[in-house]
Amino acid sequence: METKNNKVFLETIHRKLGFCSTTYVDPVGLSGGLALWWKIEVDIDIETSSKNIVHTIISDKSNSSVWAASFIYGSPNREGRDQVWDDLMGIGRTEILPWLCIGNFNEILSSEDKMGGNNPNPARFTSFHGMLSVCGLFDLGFKGPKFTWRNNRRDGDLIMERIDMAFANAKWRELHNQAMVFVDAAIGSDHNPLILNTSFPMQKVGKPFRFESFWTTKESCKSIIEEAWAVEYEGTKMVKVCKKLRGCKEKLKKKLELGFNPDYLVTEKIIKGKLEDLWQKDAMFWHQRSRIKWLQMGDKNSRFFHLSTIQRRQRNQIVKLKDDSDLWKTEANDIAVVYFVGNLVTWRTLAIIGIIPCMVQVVGVFFIPELVKIGKEKDLEATLQRLRGKDADVSQEAAEIRDYFEIVQQLPKARFLDMFQRKYAHSLTVALMVKSSFYKFVTFEVPKTLSFLNCHEHNLNQNKDLTAILVFSGIQLYVATAVGCRVRVTDSHANTLLPLDIKGSAGSLITFCNWASAWVVSYGYIFILDWNPAGTFFILAGICASTVVFVAKLVPETKGRTLEEIQASLTLFT
Repeated sequence: METKNNKVFLETIHRKLGFCSTTYVDPVGLSGGLALWWKIEVDIDIETSSKNIVHTIISDKSNSSVWAASFIYGSPNREGRDQVWDDLMGIGRTEILPWLCIGNFNEILSSEDKMGGNNPNPARFTSFHGMLSVCGLFDLGFKGPKFTWRNNRRDGDLIMERIDMAFANAKWRELHNQAMVFVDAAIGSDHNPLILNTSFPMQKVGKPFRFESFWTTKESCKSIIEEAWAVEYEGTKMVKVCKKLRGCKEKLKKKLELGFNPDYLVTEKIIKGKLEDLWQKDAMFWHQRSRIKWLQMGDKNSRFFHLSTIQRRQRNQIVKLKDDSDLWKTEANDIAVVYFVGNLVTWRTLAIIGIIPCMVQVVGVFFIPELVKIGKEKDLEATLQRLRGKDADVSQEAAEIRDYFEIVQQLPKARFLDMFQRKYAHSLTVALMVKSSFYKFVTFEVPKTLSFLNCHEHNLNQNKDLTAILVFSGIQLYVATAVGCRVRVTDSHANTLLPLDIKGSAGSLITFCNWASAWVVSYGYIFILDWNPAGTFFILAGICASTVVFVAKLVPETKGRTLEEIQASLTLFT
């Protein structure tokens, strides 16, 4: 990377990030400068270094592989770039190891790699293509934003280009056939950083049926097709053709499971004269998968076909998707959910839909009991029937509501606002908090927040072992605390804590608050996480701590106590 800073300043950053070894090329004035840092997992020998190229030999301790890597900063002017291309061609003529070139080339590959400004002259990148051809390098592709540099101007003056790239020769691609280049977000720079993962896991999925061209060399293949095609089917001519094709497919698949004459395959391996035949089949196999048709059938360059297939598979793989809340999803299940749900509705719309249960509860719990008070028993049962379903038996529920109001009728009349009197403050507060769904804030989101913080610390290259221990300990402590609180605070408390004369009105209010708080959590969580991940963690920690204090100080014990004893204990605010 172009550092624009000297070694003294960069050393302070190097130590904070935990890299063990470094090499530097100091800038010239206020431009240029290169820095290469690496960790103990690899050994790097610096072969040559200049203001534009740092050429190295890398020994990867994880797989005992050795390969060459050139880290590039292309000159901003054409004459300087031509000199860089000459230097790279000099390296390419003598380099026998697998070779990677990555960095800012300050050049585009084609006119498609530029947006805005004047149309590029094709002569501009002719020498670039010539260098790549001489060195035997090809583009590794990328995942992420296409353009890696922008001039950060507005309106019609904005220019964006893809000038940060990674190239490799055939040996390097064969050595790292799962390597993938990611273009990350540009933060504090006009360039997007490149992240090269040399062993990115490919997602294995079921392969579709394809007719392999080398099967035609088998005598048994011809007989299988003739046998399947001879079967007669009913229907139109097109239906018959489709059914015959399907029959051929099924018979070929079945034969594949049994194998095409395994004895003959063993013989092929033994007889040296069949080696050329196997090479030809391999070339035909990779020719079909490469989808590059301008090479003739007789070309034996199966290595070329193999590499082009690896490139296509890397290009076709979806490794991550960003959801509507600007969070990246990398798991296969999460990617599928983001794609299909995101095509139908945004997360904000889903959160707004979540308020519908609140409205239903307003209708259900505020007005259904009132029907009994004014003597509309038939309307009560009809409304309950519509809510519960046509086949549901609502007679018992309706009878309970009528019995309840018969008891309430004998009590002093209490209006809705009466439950906010001081004598009911303790019981109403406890019942509201017991039934509130604000606990969902921590029940469902603390693990996600802790994981987010873990990734954040990991990206900053802090102490990974300590970070993992802290995150794991935090999750375990939270689970133990939450379980302990929920064991003592159960939903039955709401029924036992409320005085009988306000139980109906208070129950309606509590149920409404339950759904409303759940909606607030669903809608508001993503905003505070985006605002400050660390702050979100401490907010949730504060909620957990306040829950413990609340349960210990305010929630009475109900086990083994009568309703009168429970009511008598609720005297804190009276």
